[in-house]
Amino acid sequence: MAGEFAAPVKAHDAWLVPPGATEPPFPADIIDRAILIVRDPRDVALSCVHHFGKPLARIVDDMADPDFALGTSGKHSNRQIYQFVSTWSGHVRSWLDQSDFPVRLIRYEDMITDPVASFTAAARFLGRKEDDATIARAVESSSFDVLVRQETRDGFAERLGGSNAPFFRSGRAGGWREAMPGTVAARIADDHGATMRRLGYL
Repeated sequence: MAGEFAAPVKAHDAWLVPPGATEPPFPADIIDRAILIVRDPRDVALSCVHHFGKPLARIVDDMADPDFALGTSGKHSNRQIYQFVSTWSGHVRSWLDQSDFPVRLIRYEDMITDPVASFTAAARFLGRKEDDATIARAVESSSFDVLVRQETRDGFAERLGGSNAPFFRSGRAGGWREAMPGTVAARIADDHGATMRRLGYL
């Protein structure tokens, strides 16, 4: 974020004009730069099944729905504000293909493979000047195993009421290969193939 009181803000919104609105969710002139974290949509779908407590078929439909939004109503909202997401592909393209501000793409899979390199790249993109050792310690203290232990001990505020699993459940990359029916994986590839190829998922 830009301005005198610059601070990072996490959002799930697409960089699109939501239905009924006249501009994207944040004024472009207050955004200095953005980091977009992406994940293989097949793994996203499985994660969402547990996070939202919805059937896989419904999740796959939602991921292909150009009007999909979070925080609309019901037990899955968990006091969230409205966040216009659109399709998985449309969401990714909305950030990568805009020209209002620079965007750094980080793949979830790369964070797993080399978390220090991924977080160092993110820190440098944001203008952070911490040395490599400091970043490595930060990565260590926020590792998946550490977060699992913290959630087990203290709970986690972002776990939804309809969730049927811990928020920090698996953290794997490629788990869809064992857990997802082939027909569903093929449907996701049909829905999002162009963007999946662009990101190296096909």
